[in-house]
Amino acid sequence: MPGQGGLQLLPETRKRIEVRVPGENRYIGIGISIIVVVTIVSFMLNSYASTLQTKADDLTSQIARLNQQRDKKAEADILAFDRQSKLLTKLLGDHVYLTKAFDRLGNLVQTQVQIKSMKVDTDGARVTFSGVAASYSTVAHQIASFLADDSVQDVTLSTLKTGGNGIVEFGAEILLNQQKFFKK
Repeated sequence: MPGQGGLQLLPETRKRIEVRVPGENRYIGIGISIIVVVTIVSFMLNSYASTLQTKADDLTSQIARLNQQRDKKAEADILAFDRQSKLLTKLLGDHVYLTKAFDRLGNLVQTQVQIKSMKVDTDGARVTFSGVAASYSTVAHQIASFLADDSVQDVTLSTLKTGGNGIVEFGAEILLNQQKFFKK
């Protein structure tokens, strides 16, 4: 009916009006891409966190089971044995030094001197002994022999008397340097 003098209500050809702005859809695409990536990453992290939490719970339950299976009396016995073995090791180590020290002290004694009794203090710094010698000069040589050793700090003669048959009885105290005497 076009051209009959009336109004045309519907156009015969329709035109679509488009306004194109360059790059207008790019920002929307980038935003949607970021949202998708963030959603995927958060899903992966949540999944990994739940896996780690499950593993931690499993390990905690295993530790609790092992703790219940422990024999606490046996552990206490093992700890006591460990302490005792360390003490025994130290004692045996010191014993070796002590026997070497007595051997060293014995080597310092003159051939004409006999030791009758000996007392060693618990700290090992003093040795008190009594003995017999053939003469006064032998006692003097014995004291000189002790003092010649660098681990002997001092020798004190406590008693000196003549016994029967011309034998000299004496008592003495030796002060030792423990680091030098026991550790050689």
